[in-house]
Amino acid sequence: MHVDWQWDHERFRIFMHGERIGLFLPLGGNGLSRVMTTDMNGGSDNDAEQLRLETLQQAFSEAAQVPVTLSNARWLSKFSTHHRIVDRYRSGHIFVAGDAAHIHSPAGGQGMNTGLQDAANLVWKIKNVLHHHAAAPLLDSYEYERLPVARETLAFTDKIFHLAAGQKGWRASFRDRIAPLLIGPASRLHSVQERAFRKFGQLDIRYAQGSYISDISESDSPAQPGDRAPDAQITRHQDLFDLLAGYRFTLMLLSRKPLEPQHAESYLKRLSSVRASLAQTLLLAPMTTGSHAAVISPTCNDVFTHYGLHDDSSQAVLLIRPDGFIAWRSNDDNLTAADAWLTRFFAAPV
Repeated sequence: MHVDWQWDHERFRIFMHGERIGLFLPLGGNGLSRVMTTDMNGGSDNDAEQLRLETLQQAFSEAAQVPVTLSNARWLSKFSTHHRIVDRYRSGHIFVAGDAAHIHSPAGGQGMNTGLQDAANLVWKIKNVLHHHAAAPLLDSYEYERLPVARETLAFTDKIFHLAAGQKGWRASFRDRIAPLLIGPASRLHSVQERAFRKFGQLDIRYAQGSYISDISESDSPAQPGDRAPDAQITRHQDLFDLLAGYRFTLMLLSRKPLEPQHAESYLKRLSSVRASLAQTLLLAPMTTGSHAAVISPTCNDVFTHYGLHDDSSQAVLLIRPDGFIAWRSNDDNLTAADAWLTRFFAAPV
């Protein structure tokens, strides 16, 4: 809808006044914005009475505590928040994901991210069972990896919703006075913004050690098994995610130690023998002299820092799953062990 008021139309805004909560979300470019507010009259999604623009305008003005005129509404709707989750993600050949598995308060916008990561976790496992005869327990790992994430998401969104919309009386008044003093200044801090971004973007999810996630080699080092593989700058015009693009396994050897040409050739030969038809292979290392067409030489140390290679002689091998999570890691050049770990996912000879 169009929103006419004293504020700008550039920034997302949250209003809290007593039991009223209001949200303003600019959609950009077309003059339209999304407006949401709490319905103090109760009701449910199935109310026969259609939401009237005048009702929404009055409720939103009360939440914002400024005169507001709403017009040209493209869509009006009522909805109720729910808190539901399945007790299992699989029953035989039936799998659930996304809203079929978990629904919750929209606070924090976690639903879409959770659902997409459910699908990303499941599909490559089904593919490997169907096409590469991977063992059936690979499908069981979908539930024990994703169900704890869904439970934590529900708990987190419920906390946010209760804090924002679940307060009444003096608690609501206290929140209205304290929130602007604390949340506003805190939200401007880079560290707070970074943590919030990673939390709401679900970038810090770690899957527990299991049959398809190896144990952690160094708990205080970044990019460990179970972590989402972090992005990093390779060159001025290339990031690591450019190299990881594509829904497939990646076996990556990182060497901060500069490689002699003959050593690079040896590594490339060993990489090519490691079930290369099932995983793309990458060798990232500086060269002592010249360059090699098959060796990616970073122009900065960003990728080594992000993956915990701090010493000039450090090396690591990582197996990254199609969903972007690290399955296995060694802090040396042990490609033989990497090949052994790949057999966990691919049971049939290749």
